[in-house]
Amino acid sequence: MKSADPRESGLVNWLSFFVALFSAHGVFWYLAIDVEIGLSMEYIGALVVKGSLIALFYYLCLKTFCWLYR
Repeated sequence: MKSADPRESGLVNWLSFFVALFSAHGVFWYLAIDVEIGLSMEYIGALVVKGSLIALFYYLCLKTFCWLYR
């Protein structure tokens, strides 16, 4: 039996995740942020910011795709 909640749909979750991932990467590319891989504070800060952007975009995409899925 299919669930009525669109957030439980695998398509909605994966689509939201990939759009969020590419959006966050696009922001970093557009701003020309290039950080060398290492244990520096600059690299750790960039990871935290990128992770936060992915979480924000994922939440927004999930809400939007759930609204469109209905």
